[in-house]
Amino acid sequence: MEIDRIDDYMYHLIVEYTELLDFKPVRPVSALKECLESLYCFADQNQAQFLARSATSPSQPLPANSLRRLTERSTK
Repeated sequence: MEIDRIDDYMYHLIVEYTELLDFKPVRPVSALKECLESLYCFADQNQAQFLARSATSPSQPLPANSLRRLTERSTK
């Protein structure tokens, strides 16, 4: 299989799935905003090490050809 066909198929699946979703999340009035530093306050040493190992970085930007395909589809 060509990677372009796989990308197209995955994009199609995501688009179809999002059309099925009608859930609109609402933030409760009593909700508190948590930050990473507050999680470390309550974590023991093992949990802090796990949090540090599982931290993620921002995703890389899409390749130019993927962006071009996405904009072409959105204008159809």
